[in-house]
Amino acid sequence: MKVILTEDVPTLGQVGSLVNVKNGYARNYLLPRSFAVVANEGNRKELDHKRKVLESKRLKLHTEAKNLAAKIEKITITVLKQTGDEGRIFGSVTTAEIAEQLAKHDVKVSKREIFFSEEIKKTGSYTGDIRIHSEVTAKVNIKVDSLG
Repeated sequence: MKVILTEDVPTLGQVGSLVNVKNGYARNYLLPRSFAVVANEGNRKELDHKRKVLESKRLKLHTEAKNLAAKIEKITITVLKQTGDEGRIFGSVTTAEIAEQLAKHDVKVSKREIFFSEEIKKTGSYTGDIRIHSEVTAKVNIKVDSLG
């Protein structure tokens, strides 16, 4: 039986794929759980329309993510920390602190989207990665200074 997938099925394919499966698998698993629809002419036309709509939304989100990445890369965040010997800070700079500083620049990102290549435990300049979109990653400049 030919079906069109409406959800990603790891063993079969992605949304919109036209696949040939056994009748029982389609009737008992894919169709009742709305993972697929029968591949008839009406469903194919509907799928083509949904694909076009989804593609335009995906392109819009991608463009917005690129614009946000460009804005982030212009920002340099300064974090003031209490330091000890040789410029070592007490504790470390966290992703939550970076997200809070970005919010002051009208950039809202989750702390879970921010990644450091190394722990920030000394004063100096660093860069971090912010995963904005599955295909777009921005670099953020971080400067760590001593409080006094």
